[in-house]
Amino acid sequence: MDKPLYRIAVVTPNSLEGLGLISILRRIMPQADYCMFASHDQLISDANATAFVHYFIDSRTLMSHLSFYQPLQARTMVMVSTEITSHIPPTFKQFSTHTDEASLIKDLLSRMQSAHSHHHTAPHPITVSPLTAREKDVLRLIVKGYINKEIADMLHVETTTIITHRKNLTQKLGTRSVGGLTIYAVMHGIVKVEEI
Repeated sequence: MDKPLYRIAVVTPNSLEGLGLISILRRIMPQADYCMFASHDQLISDANATAFVHYFIDSRTLMSHLSFYQPLQARTMVMVSTEITSHIPPTFKQFSTHTDEASLIKDLLSRMQSAHSHHHTAPHPITVSPLTAREKDVLRLIVKGYINKEIADMLHVETTTIITHRKNLTQKLGTRSVGGLTIYAVMHGIVKVEEI
């Protein structure tokens, strides 16, 4: 089996938070190798501790080991449990772990795309059966929050036609959740994060 192209570190003493985040990240970048560390000390015991593509860390870890993460700030994303906090240096990307799934995915995609645009080539997207032009139209509207009837009206077709397209999308993409569809649409350039 080929070695994963991307290694991502999740550093948090909260195992549920870390495992939940990894579950979401796997849908964004399934080819990556995810390493979860309960502490900064565990991270630095890894032979390639500074070679991860992304670091997801809690704010306490950042503030306790700022000198380590400062040179890695473009690749470091700080998990905060409340609103964005001012005690974290503004050069670090922050995201709240207490938000709904769709907002969290949008936030993560935006921050990860920003990091890749400055320092890395974006990860390879998931390979699936190609979508038809109409399926892309339907996907675009689903991601923007429209329901089947509204999509049908906008595309001047019957609601049953949209239901069929939606069924085809879920079969091709392997997900029924709007979050999963959103990830695919953003990672494949069908919609921009700003449009969601």
